[in-house]
Amino acid sequence: MGSGKTSAGQRAAKMLGMGFADTDSIVEARANRPVARIFAESGENHFRRMEAETVADLAELDNMVIATGGGAVLRPENMRSLRLNGVVIQLDAAPGILLPRLRESAERPLLPDCSREGLEKYLTARAPYYMNRDWKIDSGGSVEETAERIRTIAAKPRIRICACISGEHPELDMMTAAAGGATMAELRLDLMPRADAARLVRKCPLPVIATDRRGGPRLGDAIKAGCEFVDLKLGSEDYTRNFAMARNAGCRVIASMHEPKGLPEELPEKGDADLLKLAVGVSTPEDGRRLESLHETLTDIIIVPLGKFGRDLRIRMPLLGSYLAYCYVGKSTGEGQHELSEMVELYRGIGLR
Repeated sequence: MGSGKTSAGQRAAKMLGMGFADTDSIVEARANRPVARIFAESGENHFRRMEAETVADLAELDNMVIATGGGAVLRPENMRSLRLNGVVIQLDAAPGILLPRLRESAERPLLPDCSREGLEKYLTARAPYYMNRDWKIDSGGSVEETAERIRTIAAKPRIRICACISGEHPELDMMTAAAGGATMAELRLDLMPRADAARLVRKCPLPVIATDRRGGPRLGDAIKAGCEFVDLKLGSEDYTRNFAMARNAGCRVIASMHEPKGLPEELPEKGDADLLKLAVGVSTPEDGRRLESLHETLTDIIIVPLGKFGRDLRIRMPLLGSYLAYCYVGKSTGEGQHELSEMVELYRGIGLR
């Protein structure tokens, strides 16, 4: 609130040759009344529903700079929509800079006490939600400086980093993943024996891949709760049933093959699935070269080199065309995996976002 999202967003969009949208303005146009009146006449819950619908619509678009209202972070589904197809940048400024801006602006329904104490209390309450972003920018300078930093980030090649969640504290690990730079989360339900799949999906601030190698009802619970992807093992007994369930729910499907012994001569087809995942053991440099060469002929693919010899290859595969790179938070789910902070540091070290 007051960080300059609209002004800097408009300027950045012009620099990038992209469209621009402000969620509050769109909600006001749809409701035919300003935000303050929506709050006063219909309540915050009504506004948040309209905001969520607007965010979902905008997040489907490409080549857009979107300025959300400051409270969009309060709903996990908003952040999942935005992070699935884009990069989230937090604009931040010190209270001493924000206060004059807020006092000059229109009425703020969630900040009736526009004092330094009131603002600091507000920011403290929101701080855990603001951690769910890819980048943080100090917007205390000029609009031009902020817009240029946004442009620089947007121009970087993008890598999707998926954090595997499997430990004893999945909700805490999900928050850690969101704050640590992950863009997606895989919920390994088969490695969380007491997990409530539906609750985890609803609370996850990142796009969710639901995986359960043991089968059972929890995968269906995750699909019904709105997970973005489901990972289904090719040839499994419940593949067809779960595939149909996912399609009916608008959930994307990853058809996965696991071959720890190495790349088979004949590769599977992904059929009607959205992505083909090949998790393959790597024992020699030649094995690695064969895996890398698959990107020359296959699209919509995720290649996961297994074992300690595949560790460096895990970093390279998204650079060649794999949809995402897996890492872990809390507890590793496979030999050769990188920890989230290590993977983020490696990619940013070579100028990627």
